[in-house]
Amino acid sequence: MIRHASTLFTGTLLGQLLPLAVAPLLTRFVSPAQFGIFALLLTLVGLGSYACGGRYEAAIVVPADDAEASSLLRLVLAINAAFFGITLVALAAALLLAPANEMFGPVWLSLPFMILANGLINAWEGWGNRHEAYRSIAISRTTRGVGVALCQVGLLVASAPPLLALVIGQCLGMLAGFLTGTSRNQSFFTALKLPWTLRDLRRVAAKYAHYPRYNTIHGLIHAAQAPLTLLIISAYCTPPWVGAFGLIQRILQAPSGLVGTAVAPVLLRELVKPTEAQTRQRTVLRVIAGLSIVATPLFVVVAIWAPELFGRIFGESWHDAGTLAQNYWGYLLLSFVAAPLAVVSQAARRMDTAMVVSIIGNALYLGTLWVSLTCGSSLPEALRWLSIAMAIYFILYLTWLVRIARFDTYRD
Repeated sequence: MIRHASTLFTGTLLGQLLPLAVAPLLTRFVSPAQFGIFALLLTLVGLGSYACGGRYEAAIVVPADDAEASSLLRLVLAINAAFFGITLVALAAALLLAPANEMFGPVWLSLPFMILANGLINAWEGWGNRHEAYRSIAISRTTRGVGVALCQVGLLVASAPPLLALVIGQCLGMLAGFLTGTSRNQSFFTALKLPWTLRDLRRVAAKYAHYPRYNTIHGLIHAAQAPLTLLIISAYCTPPWVGAFGLIQRILQAPSGLVGTAVAPVLLRELVKPTEAQTRQRTVLRVIAGLSIVATPLFVVVAIWAPELFGRIFGESWHDAGTLAQNYWGYLLLSFVAAPLAVVSQAARRMDTAMVVSIIGNALYLGTLWVSLTCGSSLPEALRWLSIAMAIYFILYLTWLVRIARFDTYRD
């Protein structure tokens, strides 16, 4: 497990290094308000990515039969295509009917394309995880990150409109990552060459219906947290504060995504293998301990020196983002540890309970933020109260995951 996770971690890290390195350059071209719009688009991409494949891509790793897994892959791609068409038509109609404003304009037509690209990547990685093609997935992630960074910087240097440069660069980089990964794993295309029949797609859709029933809703609830957070902040704070929080999401939550996308698929693959209940529980405890050891030093630095670091690295206009990070570090630390472990409830077939737990956690997060801002707290103060409330939640959540990890057998 460590070797596979290390492979994914390396690929994801290499894919994140260049985007992080060019972030100070991007902030020289892009204003906080423009970055706030881009951050909102990216959070909606994450939200749409949980629905565009029905979360059936998470089930690809489960069947013992490759033919059934191939049927799931084809189902995922069919749902992605339908979702793309619906969202593109809906956004085009909205742009024709609604008056253009600072937040909503033609650049929003890029949203369906970014969601489609993300959905294709999710389908490919689900297939690659099943076949333990972790090297190919790692190369795909590296290509994606490097491609996004190079395209965005190239377009900005070429004097493209800043917001348009960000979204086009994002689309091109994601497409490059998908094509690089699938070109190294021809079994992906072999699965697509098998007969596409409506009867077969309906059969696997019904058999694995608990994935969209619980996993999609769970994922949407989690993904909705980011855009709803930005909406709450934008209702009480000025656009520069929204942009500052968007930068935190891009920079400081990147480590959570980096480690989560490396650990989660490998952990799921390990948990669905035949083994003893105690072994599964020990695996989960080792993952919690390892993630805590990795994360603590990073976020202690954020807690002490974030304002000075943000001002020096990103420019003095971003000093306030460091102040936000200094009050938000507790939540970032615990979410870093908890994020990859969400697959435990999937392996234990406790997705129904996990959905309820997720609703409670997101309600606590958004409720604490809203109440704090409504009562007159500044955004840094609201994030401090939020971190305290969520610390209690995460401790209880991790305790529950350790307990349910002790299941005897896995059934698809």
